[in-house]
Amino acid sequence: MMNSKTCIWFLAGGWLLLTACQPTTVNTVSQIELPAQYTFTGLADNGVEVDIAHWWRSWDDRYLNELIESALRNNIDIKVAQARVLEARSFADLALADLGPMVGVNAHLGGQTGEVDNNLSTEVNSLASSVLYQDVSDSYSVNGFHYAYGISASWEPDIFGKKQSNADAARYAALGVEEVAYGTRVLVAADVADHYVQARGTARQMRLLDDTIATVTQMQHYVAGRFNAGQTTRFEMADVETKLTALHAQRAPLQALYDLHVRQIAVLLGVPPQTFTLQQSKSDVLAQLPPAPRGVVPSDLLLRRPDIRARALALYAFSARVASARADLLPRFYISFLAEDGHIGLSDLPDVDGWMGLLDAGVHLPIFTSGRIQANIRASEARLDEAARQYDQSILKALSEVDNACQMRSALNARSTFLDETISKSVERTHAAKMLYKHGDKVFQDVLDAELATLQYRDKWVETRLNMAQTTIRLYQALGGGWQVHDSRSKAPQLD
Repeated sequence: MMNSKTCIWFLAGGWLLLTACQPTTVNTVSQIELPAQYTFTGLADNGVEVDIAHWWRSWDDRYLNELIESALRNNIDIKVAQARVLEARSFADLALADLGPMVGVNAHLGGQTGEVDNNLSTEVNSLASSVLYQDVSDSYSVNGFHYAYGISASWEPDIFGKKQSNADAARYAALGVEEVAYGTRVLVAADVADHYVQARGTARQMRLLDDTIATVTQMQHYVAGRFNAGQTTRFEMADVETKLTALHAQRAPLQALYDLHVRQIAVLLGVPPQTFTLQQSKSDVLAQLPPAPRGVVPSDLLLRRPDIRARALALYAFSARVASARADLLPRFYISFLAEDGHIGLSDLPDVDGWMGLLDAGVHLPIFTSGRIQANIRASEARLDEAARQYDQSILKALSEVDNACQMRSALNARSTFLDETISKSVERTHAAKMLYKHGDKVFQDVLDAELATLQYRDKWVETRLNMAQTTIRLYQALGGGWQVHDSRSKAPQLD
């Protein structure tokens, strides 16, 4: 029949087993209520279904696709991020391994030499001789050897979940590092596209500048002919020469800007800039801008944006650390075991053989720590609150970025349309000014101003289209485009 004390100990042991490895939980809730739609939805309503993970493919520029996908394979920053992921996973495995016992084997072998003098009294030696049935010598040799081998084990049962909380924190931290790596892919894809469109836009501006220089040069020849014929003044000659010189001065900075973007693309590709050349493309990246994606809603950001997902995981990691800090208030148990077998052999003394076993169990309960544990708990709770606010802030920032990009793209669409009309009317105006100048109804300055105005409008069109392309890139970046969601769909927890 089980007595009352045995029953109590049995129930206590069962409770400990049931609660072992159960972490203390800390609930965290986001304070951001996501809107159902973005403010500027008109652009998306006219959009198309786009694979956001590979949004650059909607640009219909095969060379751009090749550059971005090559960068995603070879970019140095991505490789660094991947190495950090492996490191974080190893730390997570290390924290998880701390839940289990430690078992090891040990063995040692040694020898000794020496001599021990017998300084015992005659009476004691006589007594020893009678017991051992042999004479006792005046000295004994201790030459010999010894060896021992055994097994040892130790375990700290995670009764109140401190170790499990630490393992959870390390696991969430590792997943957060993985999200940072995904975020690096988003940045690299966007950076390659951004430098690509800027390089194409700058090249187009250079071609437009060359056309402008060619046009003004023809005007210079025309004015020079009229000046030699006495039909115009020296002022008109000097005016066209001044404008031509100013146009030539713009060429070198544009070339330097183009080369800068090409070198940046090379760095993103992980190749030396000196060996990389930006090839020509059959597609006009400024004329074939991809539309906005259709059907995007704010709630998608929690799944798509790696930075938001990383903040969510950081929040969970800090939550687990709070649980670990609170577990320091509770007892900690430990169990250790040692078993050894050995032999001692001496030349003049009997051999000694034997084994030993040791089993030790204990508990540690903090009684007085001068407030150390409470201070650590308060610090952990403060870090958790900071992580919660950072998570909310990342959501607000993402919502703003998407709407900003949508509104800017819509505004630039309207500006591009007006510039198309302006250029068409400016071309008609320039043609009319040339005809009137030939009939003497306009001065040369009017013709030159009209021609330069048309070229300036064309330059503004290129600038506007470049801004539209960059805004489109920022839109897809704000939506978290550039990586596969299903790769880690189940890894990042979502906060309600």
